[in-house]
Amino acid sequence: MSTQIVDEEHIRVLVWAGLRPHPDGPLRWRVERSGARPDGELVEHTAARVGTMLHDQNAAAYQERYGDDDDNDDDGLSRSYAHAAPRHTDWSPIDLFKAIEFYVYQSFHEEDRDDPERIEAMQFCGALSRRIGPSLPGWGAASFPAELMETAEWRASPWGIDAVSRPAASR
Repeated sequence: MSTQIVDEEHIRVLVWAGLRPHPDGPLRWRVERSGARPDGELVEHTAARVGTMLHDQNAAAYQERYGDDDDNDDDGLSRSYAHAAPRHTDWSPIDLFKAIEFYVYQSFHEEDRDDPERIEAMQFCGALSRRIGPSLPGWGAASFPAELMETAEWRASPWGIDAVSRPAASR
C-alpha cells in the first residue's frame, strides 16, 4: 500500500462538505470515550483547525510510511494547510464520498499509532461519511452498496482532488 500527500484542495473540499448546512446542525464527532477532550465540531471558526488536523494526519502517515526521504524535495511535508473555500462547490454526494475514501486510504494504515490526533481525524471522516451516506444511491443496505462503485458517476468522480479537479457532473 502506498501513501501520498493529499492535495490541499482535497482537504478544503472535505472541510467544505462538513460545513454545509444540515438539519442536524453542525458536524460533530466523538474525540475520545473518556471525555477528557471535548467532542469535535466543525463550524466556521474551527474549519482551519480541522483542515490542519486532516493535513497533519496525512503528513504523519506519509512520514511513517517513508521516513525522511531527501530524494523528494517537493513531497508536501513542509507545507502547512491554509484554509480557504474550495475552487468548486458543486460536488455531488458520490464525489464527496469518494473523496473521503481517498483521504482515508492515504492517511490511515493498520500499523498506525493510536494518538489523539489520529483518532480525531478518523472520527471526523466517519462523521462526514455518515452525514453524506444517506444521500447516496442505494444507501440503506446493511453494508456499503457495492453497486455504487459500478456507476458511471463513481467512475467519473476524481479519486484525488487537486486544484484542477472538477466535480463529475460539471465535466
